[in-house]
Amino acid sequence: MAAYRKFLTAFGSSPSNYFTCSTTSHHFLNGARSQKMRGNLRNRLLTCQPCMTYGSRAIEKKLGIPPRPKRPMTPFIAYSVLERGRIVKEHPDLRPRDIMKKIAEDWKTYSLPHKEELRKNYLHELQEYTKQIMAYEEKLTDEQKKSIKDEKLRGMEATEKVKMKAKLRELGKPKKPPTMFILFMLSRAHTKEKDMKFSDWLSIAAKEWSDAPREVKVKFENETQKLMEQYKKEMINWEEKMIKLGHIDVVRKQVLMDLKGKNIANKK
Repeated sequence: MAAYRKFLTAFGSSPSNYFTCSTTSHHFLNGARSQKMRGNLRNRLLTCQPCMTYGSRAIEKKLGIPPRPKRPMTPFIAYSVLERGRIVKEHPDLRPRDIMKKIAEDWKTYSLPHKEELRKNYLHELQEYTKQIMAYEEKLTDEQKKSIKDEKLRGMEATEKVKMKAKLRELGKPKKPPTMFILFMLSRAHTKEKDMKFSDWLSIAAKEWSDAPREVKVKFENETQKLMEQYKKEMINWEEKMIKLGHIDVVRKQVLMDLKGKNIANKK
């Protein structure tokens, strides 16, 4: 992918996930014997955030499944919605990040009675949401639940791949060299006129490659082989370094297996 980027730049759930905190706390609130105990449990409830996210609703929309009920806003989020318009009006030059900082600062000095009112509203809405989400989950068919679960797993796998790519970049993994065709295209980048469409130029360059004599292709083939040999050496050195630093997860499995085999042979 790095080669292709270089080429282009040359031209310009389960209900338990949510109810772990909210429903359990709701039952405790009802069963708490003292007012103090109920107050403590309410405070704990307010610090717990539902695990269901906007991602769940996006998945359901993608699968054509009716969207789940929206979870209520926490007291602070509700306060942010109420105050954001005022702060933007009073401070039009503030960046979004600074606006949130201002909201957070004002929240610290917000009157306790008003905070308590927001908390009460949140608790009431949370109880209603709990009933709605349970009813929603009961209406889902087993097939719909499986589809949602499979889509979430795919999303998690995609997220892990993105994280791994970012980690590899951070650790300085050597970049795989371009193919001989991409090398040829890069060598022809200067032939693209400013007003020419990229797709039109690409068609012309691809035909040039197809019609290129054998000696031209051999030239780029040899260059590719040299770059690949250099890449392999860089990878060996990089992976040895990663093993020493403890980043085993970024080392190829075959390399680890070969290393393990050598260690066993040496012990014998």
